[in-house]
Amino acid sequence: MPYIHPAEGFSTYDSGIRNLEQRLDILLTGAEQLGLRLNTRQIELFHLYESALLSWNQHINLSGIKNPNQIQSKHFLESIAAYNMIITTLPNVSSMLDLGSGAGFPGIPLKLILEDVALCLVESIKKKANFLKKVISILGLEGVTILAERSEIIAKDTRYRESYDIVTSRAVAKLDTLLELAMPLTKVGGYFIAFKRPGIEQEINEAMPALKILGGKIHRIEDIHIKDILEPISLIFIEKIMPSPDLYPRRPGVPKKRPLSERQNKQQG
Repeated sequence: MPYIHPAEGFSTYDSGIRNLEQRLDILLTGAEQLGLRLNTRQIELFHLYESALLSWNQHINLSGIKNPNQIQSKHFLESIAAYNMIITTLPNVSSMLDLGSGAGFPGIPLKLILEDVALCLVESIKKKANFLKKVISILGLEGVTILAERSEIIAKDTRYRESYDIVTSRAVAKLDTLLELAMPLTKVGGYFIAFKRPGIEQEINEAMPALKILGGKIHRIEDIHIKDILEPISLIFIEKIMPSPDLYPRRPGVPKKRPLSERQNKQQG
């Protein structure tokens, strides 16, 4: 191996970091507007993550988003948008579970920021779970568990039930369905964070019966938008104030087919 003068080595390294900063400009600019300044290690890890996504997405359908700029905005930035709310609401957070993680959002980007938090990624589709295992290895992350199982099954397991300070989900399911899957995994005193698009007032109203049954209350709703960088999103913070009844969640598939809001309306009718 040829000898590299130390000064030359530093110059090459600094140049490489500057190149990465230019490539990840959307992420870095947006993060600063969210009050986050990523360090060198985090920049390198986000770059590795982006590269893994682009590579694997050629072979399996991880995400319909394949443009690097959109990955930075719609996946990375949207995921870490919850950071400030998490640390102000629960400053001593130590554990987090990401429900229906897919390609790792929002769990992995949040883990890159909240480095000491133990993370559990739940993804029932085996191909996606395999990607998660691979990318966690590539990034060299510690304290990450990947469960290739349905959340209805996991939530019945005493190792996981009501065990997490924070449970997150960017799943496309309606809020009443998500509540039945997420609240049994959330600690009493912890929070479930649902990532949604704005205009969810009706969906929230329909979910109120499920919220009451499952032991939660809406703590805060935060709308976040960064002009020309991040499209508007709504983060719904739901506090777990009482244990969820042992009945929930119901059998796999039932929460989506027969949401608690519909069940409650029929009983009242």
